Amino acid sequence: MMEMAKRMGMPNLPDGTKVLSDIILTSDVKTAAQNTDLISESIPENHALKREVHARFESLCPQHTIITTNTSSLSVSEIAIAFHRPEIFAAMHFHSGLAPLVDIMAGAKTASEIINKLKEFVKSVGLIPMVMRKETPGYFYNNILIAMNMMSLKLAATGSGTPRDIDRAWMMVTGNPIGPFGILDAVGINVAHDIARSYQTLEEKEKIIAFLLPYIDKN
Repeated sequence: MMEMAKRMGMPNLPDGTKVLSDIILTSDVKTAAQNTDLISESIPENHALKREVHARFESLCPQHTIITTNTSSLSVSEIAIAFHRPEIFAAMHFHSGLAPLVDIMAGAKTASEIINKLKEFVKSVGLIPMVMRKETPGYFYNNILIAMNMMSLKLAATGSGTPRDIDRAWMMVTGNPIGPFGILDAVGINVAHDIARSYQTLEEKEKIIAFLLPYIDKN
């Protein structure tokens, strides 16, 4: 990531050793919320679970705290139902070290100053903010990626081919070292399952969910 930042003319990233030494780990919610300026939630793609977690943190955090979700595919506005002050809530989605891009997305009630502060925060850590012009769950890259992955799952779930053959076809034509099912492995089969369940217009939805469940059960 540091080399990528240099090539793109981005600010120097902080020394990794110092950053790690400054991190305090805790499983106590009250301790985590105390004197917090910014919350970034990264839990499974489940509306009910996210609403529960956000409602709890909103009740514990100071009034000035900005609360964000790292959701890959869900609507900010639908999660924000849990908030008494939805204006403090937005999506700030990182790409797991794959790229310096950070998606920022407002919900229907997010305050504009919150988006401006998130842009400045992202820049301050040496990354590039990409602000959605309107609320679009999945942002740019993930919408394209999810469409490819769901089509690959449909092909496998309906018996058109095996995951191995589907990956081989994609890799041979595109020259990429990893195929759709390799990407799904890296992202997490449980995440793919949650996305499929929340995908309202997904073709062969029940077959895809049934196809994924045995792989989740093995873990």
